Amino acid sequence: MYPWYYVWSPRYRIFHEVMQFAVKDISGVSVRPICLPQNIFTPRVEHKHFFTGIGIKIYCMLKSLKAHPNEHIIFSDVDLILPDKKLAEKLKEYEKNDITAMLDKDGCEDYNIGFMLIKSTPEVIQFFEKVLHRIHKEVLLDQDVFNEEIKNFSGTHGKFSRKDFIQSNMIRKDIWDAGNYSVIQCLYAAEDPAEVMCGKLASVIYFYNITNLLQFIDREVAEKLQEYLQYQNPNHYLVSVDLNAIYGNLNTMYGSKEEKPEEKVESSTEQLPKDA
Repeated sequence: MYPWYYVWSPRYRIFHEVMQFAVKDISGVSVRPICLPQNIFTPRVEHKHFFTGIGIKIYCMLKSLKAHPNEHIIFSDVDLILPDKKLAEKLKEYEKNDITAMLDKDGCEDYNIGFMLIKSTPEVIQFFEKVLHRIHKEVLLDQDVFNEEIKNFSGTHGKFSRKDFIQSNMIRKDIWDAGNYSVIQCLYAAEDPAEVMCGKLASVIYFYNITNLLQFIDREVAEKLQEYLQYQNPNHYLVSVDLNAIYGNLNTMYGSKEEKPEEKVESSTEQLPKDA
């Protein structure tokens, strides 16, 4: 049984709900979500990736690893698609590694740390402690530091098979049906947060019906998703959803001076340090 930790926040509540639904069909895993306040993810550096200088993910990873000495754990982001009910069986072949992560993109050898199988060893703990230290001291992106430090890691590491573990932006839309993927991480690059959310959900709705989950995203995102579908797939079930029935006259979180109140979600973690 793999302990599976993932970090999520109120803005990504819909992905948490999708994850909770998806893992019900996956045996051999014990899911342990870590909910964090949204303000922890406030960008520290302008004009760079919003996670630059924020080490909360690595902090939570270290805490999780220390709770399972000499065991393998899964640590991931929340925005995942999980089509493979036998995922745990597929992970067995990667237990030979101390750290296994996904390929970041075609044409390079970098890791993407959105889904990892990690063994809790002293060397691994030391490795991630160094990564966390550099994130804070040098105000860097966690994945960039990981890719720099992994070259000097004394333990074993490797990548998941691309044909089973992949980023959504690496899949041509005309071959979605041909793939037999185990894990798909939803990736979409844009400056507008609402557009990013829409782009990620455009992959999710290919696998899951999210009609009853629209309450967990802002109306602006839902409107963008409907506009996209009206052009790409006018017969999609979401096109006919009455958004007024869901949102009424609520303001959106993105791009509005009168943001709706921050949703309060009970956290599953202990009090976090200010520099995490």
